Amino acid sequence: MVFNEKDGPIILVVEDEKFMQNLIKRMLENIGIRNVISVNDGNTAIDQVQDNFAIIDCILLDIEMPDMNGIQFLRRLRAQPKDNRPNIPVIMVTGHSNRKNIEDAIQLGVSHFLTKPVAPKDLEKGISAALRGFVIDPGKV
Repeated sequence: MVFNEKDGPIILVVEDEKFMQNLIKRMLENIGIRNVISVNDGNTAIDQVQDNFAIIDCILLDIEMPDMNGIQFLRRLRAQPKDNRPNIPVIMVTGHSNRKNIEDAIQLGVSHFLTKPVAPKDLEKGISAALRGFVIDPGKV
C-alpha cells in the first residue's frame, strides 16, 4: 500500500539519533507519507502528543533513548486522558532490546516492532497494520 501523500497519515517519529530520524523520514516520504513530525526525545514527544493529539495518526518510537526511553514514553502516553487519544497506534523501532522491554511494550498495547535498520517494505506494512487498529495480543506471545 502506498499512502496518498495529500491525505496520508500524520506520523510522529521519536528517535534520538538524527541520522536515523532523517532516514526514517525519507523512507516515509518514499511510501507517500509527507506529514511527519520528528522529535529526538520522549519528553518532547509527550508535548507533541498533548499539543497535536487530534491529528497524530501513528507514532514510530525508538526504545533506547536518554532521559525517557520508549517504554517510559509509552507508559505516559497510555496514561493520557481519554480526550488526548492515549490509544494512538505505536510502532516500536529498535536496534536492540531486552525481553523485559518487549514484554512491557506488548502489555502497553504496542502495534508492531521494527528492527533497525528498518526495511521500507516492513515500515509500510507496520504502519498499515497499526492504522487498521492491529495491536499485538499479549496472550499470544
